[in-house]
Amino acid sequence: MFKIECLNAGDGDCLILHYGSPLAPDFVLVDGGTPAMGPQIPRSRVAALADEYGLLFPVIFELGIVTHSDSGSIEGMISLIDSVSHDQRTSLVEFKQFWNNVAARSAAQEERLEAELEKHGIAGNKPHGGGVCTDWDDVYMGHMKVTVIGPEKDAVDTGSIMALVSCQKKTLLLTGDASGAGLYAGLRAKDLLDGSGEADFDVMKLPYGATSKTLDADFFAKVRAANYIVSADGSNGQPDADVIGMLCEARSGAAFTLTLTNPIADLKVPSNVTVVARKENEGSVIIPMA
Repeated sequence: MFKIECLNAGDGDCLILHYGSPLAPDFVLVDGGTPAMGPQIPRSRVAALADEYGLLFPVIFELGIVTHSDSGSIEGMISLIDSVSHDQRTSLVEFKQFWNNVAARSAAQEERLEAELEKHGIAGNKPHGGGVCTDWDDVYMGHMKVTVIGPEKDAVDTGSIMALVSCQKKTLLLTGDASGAGLYAGLRAKDLLDGSGEADFDVMKLPYGATSKTLDADFFAKVRAANYIVSADGSNGQPDADVIGMLCEARSGAAFTLTLTNPIADLKVPSNVTVVARKENEGSVIIPMA
């Protein structure tokens, strides 16, 4: 089993990856969403996972990742980490590994996150230590492999974590808030482009705050996906209509899917594009992978 759950994270990001045995799956949490989504949402969803799969508390996550340093990734995660207890009988969640890079541009939020990790005894950036960067070897967690494609080692305090997740012969490109140029450079550095300098993935999470200033048609034409996750709620000019239009044009009529954490009013896409949006009465939208 492998599926991607895209939570309603307001104008931020929050994904839960379910994989492994359908009866006793493993989980990875990617980002925690914004204050606007309410800190209870990641908590309540984690609690619901126990009911859904018949698990005992704490619900164990193989990995938690904060890909980039702003409230759209950190706030919900801090709340969830605060539910960790030294007494496992009262813990909601447990993280086997946790990855984050301390970014100077968001020092206050990073300090709060680091304080929560230390308070609850969660060791960061295993298995290699130091900042999460392209120097890392591939990380294996059961049926899942994670290849870190960014940032470069000398940019861990300024660049977001970018990674390629592979599981059950399916791929998910996690982009943080990276630019197209940064993503492309990371894919090239890890030899993930073909001889023509191009690549195809099953799912790509569009970068948080994706704008035409950071993504261009050349990137979308060279780095393609069958399904693009758009995590936004219409605030702060997100998603950027120009980016959606650029993506559709760059794909030149090829069929693909847009998965939306919130419906986008007046979204116009060509007939080759399938739009799947979270329903109003649901907290997330699921992408079944395998």
